[in-house]
Amino acid sequence: MPELENLREAREALLSHFTCQETGKCCEAEGYVYVTDKDISGMAGKLGVSVSDFRAQYVQKDGPWELIASPTFRRRCFLDDQNRCQVYEHRPKYCRDFPHCPEVWQTEADAHSELKKCKGLQLAYEAVFKRPYSPTGESFATETPPEPRS
Repeated sequence: MPELENLREAREALLSHFTCQETGKCCEAEGYVYVTDKDISGMAGKLGVSVSDFRAQYVQKDGPWELIASPTFRRRCFLDDQNRCQVYEHRPKYCRDFPHCPEVWQTEADAHSELKKCKGLQLAYEAVFKRPYSPTGESFATETPPEPRS
């Protein structure tokens, strides 16, 4: 089996080829999504609720900060049944910045873990490394399947 590429070294190239595929997989990752007043106002407007109702229903305090998702609170955030974000156009900065966030690239294992989940990163991988992505590191791009035996 070929060695897996060092994704952290290829970070800038991968990010330059990244386009969100809106699969919602990033929203299923464990983490904390903190929000600003501007985020809350935009999401409330998108959902057609008042800011106060939005805060009461979707926001949790974490010290002086407010969040809309954590490992123990609203883990699927605003994903619908088709894994589509209901507030995509008004999603918080942390969500807009994915996968540029430092947590994705903290270790090589972290980067490979996100690559396994994220279709956008997989397509970027294929553009950068010029072969299909395989979670095992194997590439079949240059192999020709054997001819059927008669």
